[in-house]
Amino acid sequence: MRPAGRRARFAIVGTATVALAALGGFAGWAALSTDASTASAARESRLSEAYGKARFAVAKLELAVREDQLEPTPANHRHVTAAIASLRGTLPAIARSGAGRDRALAVQLRAQVDATELGLRRLMRASEGFNLVAAKRVNAQQVEPRLDLIESEVNGAAAAHHAGLAAGLSSARRSQGVALGATLVMLVLGLLLTAAVVAVLRFKRRLDDARRAEIERLRAAATRDSLTGLANHRAFHERLDRLVAEGSAFSLAIVDLDGLKRTNDTFGHQAGDELLTCLARGLVSVSPEGSAHRIGGDEFALVLEGATAIDAFGVAQDLRRLVAGATTGIGERAADEDKHGLIRRADLALISAKRSHREVLVYSPDMELVPGLDMPPDERHMSTLATALARAVDAKDSYTRSHCETVAELCVLIAGELGLDSDRVARIRLAGLLHDVGKIGISDAILQKPAPLTPDEAAVMRTHPDLGAHIVSAAELYEEAEWILHHHERLDGHGYPDGLGGNEVPLESRIIMVADAFEAMTSDRPYRPRRPVDEALAELDRHAGTQFDPTCVVALRRVLRPVAAPGTAALTAAA
Repeated sequence: MRPAGRRARFAIVGTATVALAALGGFAGWAALSTDASTASAARESRLSEAYGKARFAVAKLELAVREDQLEPTPANHRHVTAAIASLRGTLPAIARSGAGRDRALAVQLRAQVDATELGLRRLMRASEGFNLVAAKRVNAQQVEPRLDLIESEVNGAAAAHHAGLAAGLSSARRSQGVALGATLVMLVLGLLLTAAVVAVLRFKRRLDDARRAEIERLRAAATRDSLTGLANHRAFHERLDRLVAEGSAFSLAIVDLDGLKRTNDTFGHQAGDELLTCLARGLVSVSPEGSAHRIGGDEFALVLEGATAIDAFGVAQDLRRLVAGATTGIGERAADEDKHGLIRRADLALISAKRSHREVLVYSPDMELVPGLDMPPDERHMSTLATALARAVDAKDSYTRSHCETVAELCVLIAGELGLDSDRVARIRLAGLLHDVGKIGISDAILQKPAPLTPDEAAVMRTHPDLGAHIVSAAELYEEAEWILHHHERLDGHGYPDGLGGNEVPLESRIIMVADAFEAMTSDRPYRPRRPVDEALAELDRHAGTQFDPTCVVALRRVLRPVAAPGTAALTAAA
C-alpha cells in the first residue's frame, strides 16, 4: 500500500479514537448528571410525600377543631389532641429529608404548632365553661390565624417540592436520553473503530507476509541454484558444517555430468542447461528431500544423512537407471573427519570412476596411490576392459542389472573392514567386478530361465567360475583368476569347482562369496523377489562357518551398520 493510503488509515483510526474518547467522556458526564437528577428527584419525592402527610394532618386538625367547637365533648377534645400530635409527628420527616430551608421551616412549624396547641387548650376550656364570647375571641386570635399560617406554609412548601420533583424527573429523563444517544453513537463509532483496526491489522499482516516472502525469496536466492532449483554451493558447505559439528553419520556422493562442454559447444548452452535440469530432477527423485545440491557448473552432490557408503551406492545406481552420462564418487564420513577430508575422498572416488570408465565408485584406500597422476596406459586399458566385461555380463543377464559393480564395491568395503592393504583392496575390486565374467559362456536360456534350474542346467551354470578364471588369466591377472575360480567354494568343502574347505579357500574368494550372496539375495530375480537386508544378513549368519566365512559376514554387517537417521533402511534396501 502507498504511504498516502497508510496515512489515511491512521488518520481515520486516530479521528475515530478521539471521537470515541470524547463521547465516552460525554457519556460519563451524562451518567453522572442522570445519577444526580435521579437522586434529586428521589429527595424531592420524599419531601413531597412528607409535606403531603403534613397537609393531611393540618386538614385533620382543622376538622377536629370545628367538630369540637360545635360539640365540645371530651371525645372531641381527644380528637383535637390526637390531630395536633399527628401534625407534630410529620415534622421530623421534613427535617430529615429536606435541606437547610426545610429544616428551618420544620422548626418554625413546630413552634407554631406548639403555640396553636396552647390556643386550642384555652379554646376548649372556654367552650367547656360555655363562655362563648371568650371562645370566639381565642379562636379568632390564637387558633384560626395560626392554623391558616401553618396550612399556607405547608401548602406552599408542598407545591414547591412537587414542582422540584417534576423538574428532577424531567431532568433525569433528558439525561437518560442524552446518555442513550451517546451510547448509540459510541456503539456506531466503536464498530467503525473496530472495522478500522481490523483493516489495519489485515494490512499489517499482508505487509508482514510480503516481508517474510521477500526475506524467504532472498534467502532462497542466496542458497538456491537459479537453473535447477537445488541447494547451491553455499548451502552445501553450510550443511556439511552443521553435520560435522553435530557429529552426524552421513555419506557424500559427488556427481559429475559427463560431456557438458561438448554438448554446449555442439548444440548450444540451452541444450546443456536441459541436461543439467534433467540430472537435477533425477537426483531429487532418487534421494531424500533436500539432499541434492548443485556445487559447480557440471558438479552436483548428495548429502545423505544417516547413510553408509553402500546406501549411497544404491542411490547412485538408481540414478544411473534414470539419467545417462553421469559419474559418481562416494565417500562415507569417518569418525571425527572434517568436511574437507570427506570431500577429498569423494573427489578421489569420482576421479577413479572417470579413469576406469565406471559410473559409480566408492572410495577405497588404493585411490590414494595416484593422487593427481594419470593411470599408466596398460592399467587404464585393463580397468576399461574390466568395466566393459562386467557390463557385458550384466547386459547378458538382464535380471542382475548392476550386480557385478555392486559386488565389487561390497568387496572393497568388506576388505577395508578386514584391514587388507590398499593393493589387495584394488585387486579384489577388480576380481569382484569380473567374478561372473564366465557367464558370458553360459547360454541365455539358462541365465534367464524364470524358474529353478534342472540338475543338468545347474551343472552347466557351475562351470562359470572356471570359464571366468580362464578369461581373466588370459589378461595375465593370475591371482585374480584364482580368486574368481574359487568364489563358490565353501568352508565345509561342499562347494565347487574343486571342493576346497577352510583356509584352503583364498580369503579374497571368501569375501567375493559373501558379497555375491548378499547382493543376490537383496536383488530381484526372475524366480523370486528381493529379500530385506535384515533377512539376508540373518541367512548369512545361519550359514556362517559352513558356507560363509564368519569374519567376512561380521565385516559386511559392520559395513551395513544401522544408523539412527530417517530413510536409512530404505537406502540400505536399495543397495
